[in-house]
Amino acid sequence: MKSYNKQGREFDNTIKKLLRKKGVKWGRWIAYKDIQRFEGALSGVNKEVTVAIMVARSKKGYTKNAIDRANRAKQSAGYNIILTDEKDLYSDLIEYIESNGLDGSNKALKEELKEIHLEAQRLGTELQQLRSEIAELRDLVASYLNK
Repeated sequence: MKSYNKQGREFDNTIKKLLRKKGVKWGRWIAYKDIQRFEGALSGVNKEVTVAIMVARSKKGYTKNAIDRANRAKQSAGYNIILTDEKDLYSDLIEYIESNGLDGSNKALKEELKEIHLEAQRLGTELQQLRSEIAELRDLVASYLNK
């Protein structure tokens, strides 16, 4: 079965390979120490290509400290931890993929490519002007030598 995002683009199979799952039976609340344990389970994996997803029955099941710890994990340990629930798992994953440019929709990247394209056009115009000037100089040199 193929998976598509909301723009209809098929997910790359490499995205599927990057996902890791770890089954844990949670109590009513997911607390700070649970996020720390989750980070511990991630130690030794390539942080740049690993996305950790913690799924609760409800987003209300995360304590404030757990949410803060997951948010700080990116800065302190380099882990991307998505806290979600069963109902929002798919949409939260899509949002993460699109906001981090994993599907090519990164707005900053598009802007940078646009700037590069404009600079290439400017350089192309400048190159044409230089070629024109060189041709004029050749003509001048040729007319001078023919005298």
